[in-house]
Amino acid sequence: KAGMKKTEIKWKCLLANCIHEVLSTRQGWRETDRDDWDFIWADKDWIRMHFDECRAGLPPTTKVNHFRNHYELTRKDHMVKNLKRMINNLRREDRASEAAMYDFFPVTYALPMEYGVFVEDYKRQTDKPIWIAKP
Repeated sequence: KAGMKKTEIKWKCLLANCIHEVLSTRQGWRETDRDDWDFIWADKDWIRMHFDECRAGLPPTTKVNHFRNHYELTRKDHMVKNLKRMINNLRREDRASEAAMYDFFPVTYALPMEYGVFVEDYKRQTDKPIWIAKP
């Protein structure tokens, strides 16, 4: 913001990789080996095991590269499951117009669990639809 003094960003990287190299070259960023970091790059296992115990003492501006249960959004099958759950919850609460705003993602099938539903929908297609398979 205008008129605010820019302070250095203290960071910690728990991996010896290209992320560490990039962070090391950033102007105004200083590596720290203490727990006074503003930004930490950690693997998801560290977040799962340690973040809850240190989170209470962190200021709200602290940033991390992962968050607990991140796979609920980063795995496409979990993301679709959660979007469908949101639609159902909104409809149950008589908020159909809000639920209608969630029509931005395609019909999705988690195979092999939903193979039967996929085959039925496939057979019903009369035009030449485009199907995307993601392994």
